[in-house]
Amino acid sequence: MRRTIVWLVVMVVAGSGCGDGSDVFGGRATTASGGADPATTYQCPDPIDVEAATDITALLAEMVWRGAGPYGGGVLSITPDLIVSGTVTLESATVTVPESCLGRSDCLHAVGFSAPELDGVTLDGSPEGDFIGLAGRLTLTDVTIRLRPVMIDTHPGPANYVPAVRVLEPCGTPCGPAAATCPADGVCYDTRGNPSSFCLFCEGKRAEECACSATPGTVPDGEPCSYYISGDVICTGTCESGTCVGEGCP
Repeated sequence: MRRTIVWLVVMVVAGSGCGDGSDVFGGRATTASGGADPATTYQCPDPIDVEAATDITALLAEMVWRGAGPYGGGVLSITPDLIVSGTVTLESATVTVPESCLGRSDCLHAVGFSAPELDGVTLDGSPEGDFIGLAGRLTLTDVTIRLRPVMIDTHPGPANYVPAVRVLEPCGTPCGPAAATCPADGVCYDTRGNPSSFCLFCEGKRAEECACSATPGTVPDGEPCSYYISGDVICTGTCESGTCVGEGCP
């Protein structure tokens, strides 16, 4: 059964595992932030019908925009499936910039969009002040997608953080051979080219542990490793019992 936007807002905020949003801007991720139970299977929530851009902008305004830096931060917010009939266009200027960003001078006060190549999804234009290649307009036509609002860590740069809305495939879409489905959000994470992403954003483990993660298991002891503690600060060391240990950390 499909739900209305009113019920959906309650579901995504309560189910995102994001608390009050105090950890929107990450950095120095040296403690685990909570993630998926590997023994569980993600159950796709009821989809929502979208008839107008305001349906989506209202939803995004109620969600927690968490940090998506290389140091992790736990499971990120995501909508259930959004079923778009006809054409709906989102403009950067119509998406509310999160308060956590507006309160900072080092955060770009304009929302951008990104998306993989999907039928029915078109990106064009640029948001005001963009410097990382985001789009300023997202057009959706007869398509089912999910949306993930994030704060991208871009420092050092013209701004340290950029709010962005990522388009993701519908819940239940099979993952490729080099990816795994996260039981916390149903998202496919690269387990071959970037195994730490599953560790950081699905399992919610510490950056030191994710630096030595592998599929399956962990990197052998003695192997070199590195991890971020902020957007531009990297620690180095060697893997010991599944954790990156060393003195190369500021």
